[in-house]
Amino acid sequence: MKNTQDIPQRSRKIKVTFNGGQLTNFSGILPLFTFMKKLKVDHIFPRMLTLSERPNTQFSMTQVLMSILLGLLCGQNRFTKIESFTHDPLVKKLIHLKKHLDKDTLIGKIKRFRFRQTNELLDINGWLSRKVHRQLPGGKDILDMDSSVHTVYGHQEGARKG
Repeated sequence: MKNTQDIPQRSRKIKVTFNGGQLTNFSGILPLFTFMKKLKVDHIFPRMLTLSERPNTQFSMTQVLMSILLGLLCGQNRFTKIESFTHDPLVKKLIHLKKHLDKDTLIGKIKRFRFRQTNELLDINGWLSRKVHRQLPGGKDILDMDSSVHTVYGHQEGARKG
């Protein structure tokens, strides 16, 4: 640590502080959520999905789908993990949850989907993709690169030791 006498006089006036007291494991989700809000994903679900809400429901289909979608984006690939994800205070605040979603509620909502609702979700995905791609500069080609490592055995074409 430097002695304050070694620091130039003008630098002594700069105070650097950091208070991350309200940061959680999933605080990085905020930019993704902001992007989703800009796309109005939370308004698209009730408008394009024909799934009636039951009168005594605690959680809307939008809250459930947003929880699942954000959870998946955060690497939560099981309903039990998404349930834990909804315990996070930031997630509760963003999705307007009074309490966390339990696994049975998540599964129950998804089980109500039939062929029609599955196709409607695909339509929503296509609509959102087109909306985003129209905003991209340049051509229509998109190169999606993935650096995932997959274990292969034998002499597979295109595979190298990593």
